[in-house]
Amino acid sequence: MFKKNILTLLLALIAQTVFSQSDIVINEICNNPPLEFDTEDWVELYNNGSGTVDLTGWELKDDDDTHVFTFPSVQLSAGAYLVVCRDQAAFESLQSGITTTGDFDFGLSSDGDCVRLFNASGATMDEVCYEEEAPWSKANLGRTLGLKDPNLDNSLASSWQLISNNGSPGSMNEFSTILSTPKLLSNLAYPNPVNGQSINVQLANQKSASVVLISMDGSQINLSRINDTEYSIPSSISNGIYYVKVTQEDITHLQKIIVAR
Repeated sequence: MFKKNILTLLLALIAQTVFSQSDIVINEICNNPPLEFDTEDWVELYNNGSGTVDLTGWELKDDDDTHVFTFPSVQLSAGAYLVVCRDQAAFESLQSGITTTGDFDFGLSSDGDCVRLFNASGATMDEVCYEEEAPWSKANLGRTLGLKDPNLDNSLASSWQLISNNGSPGSMNEFSTILSTPKLLSNLAYPNPVNGQSINVQLANQKSASVVLISMDGSQINLSRINDTEYSIPSSISNGIYYVKVTQEDITHLQKIIVAR
């Protein structure tokens, strides 16, 4: 009976570990930094789970199995980001206050490549293979490939969008590049900073939209609609930095705002 209980406990621990590891998401890819802001290539990982994951001994590869970066001793807590750098010193000289590791000694092609993540046992944890042709968007100089939402299938081109201004490493992906199509939202949420009890969200059309306020710890609050463009912000919301997430049809837009009342 004692041996049976031990076996049951071990199986439960293994299952829990596998579940936690599968929550590590490839969330942003920089494969073409500009000369004037040359961070070298980097990949952002995000822990989309509820517990800390030990990445020690994990491996990052491109589409070539001989190109391998092995993670040193590193823990990634729930809701946290880790940027894996080709040149950690170059990245940190231009992007401060971000948790990083490195260096991987291979480049990521802007003409199409794969980013693959394996755990210490060699099992595939995540994989993104992007291309330079449609439906993928090529990350031109100063832009990165950002996952629209960590809950989406990141193997699909439709789950990704370009991020301007050298990307948003170490934080929630902020999409400021809005393409010219009637279905897309505008990028105007105002006033910013917010100094009252409401915020205006300018939509490309007047169809219904979901507007959510997201705090820096990931908490989400659905905002009530007052009229066509105005949404109520509860008085219980503390001052600080937030993201407004607006979803209309199949398009999601994120904008960083400051609440200062």
